[in-house]
Amino acid sequence: LEAGARLAGKRLLVTGSTGFVGKVALTMLLDRFPEVGKVFVVVRPGTGGTAEARFFGKVAASRPFDPLRARHGDGFEAFLREKCVPIAGDVTDPLFGISEADLARLDGLDLVVNSAGLVDFDPSLELALGVNVEGALSAVELCRRTGAAMLHVST
Repeated sequence: LEAGARLAGKRLLVTGSTGFVGKVALTMLLDRFPEVGKVFVVVRPGTGGTAEARFFGKVAASRPFDPLRARHGDGFEAFLREKCVPIAGDVTDPLFGISEADLARLDGLDLVVNSAGLVDFDPSLELALGVNVEGALSAVELCRRTGAAMLHVST
């Protein structure tokens, strides 16, 4: 089977979509495999906002989404809202800090794409361990809980 057929209707969870690598990966996924089912996108809500507001207001408005925006034109936002489901979380927390209600929505998840990671070469040790080590361990635990496979992209 070609990749598009294998991803058709599948439910994925993606971390790191607020960073450059994650934005590019998410855009390429949606552009090359539009038949994918749902893509749950873990997003830290930010100051006083929601994960959804941050994703659609900041992440989707960024330059890495330009090719996808050009392909869909006026239907870009509708396509993105059909495919992407932002959920609040933080990769430094156990199970990405995803609420029990959102964890229940992830039942039957097919794949976790863990692309969260620090690209700063001089972070605090605590932050580096939290994102790059604890985050990867949380991804594994989420896979165990949901039965999903895992693709880990490491910095």
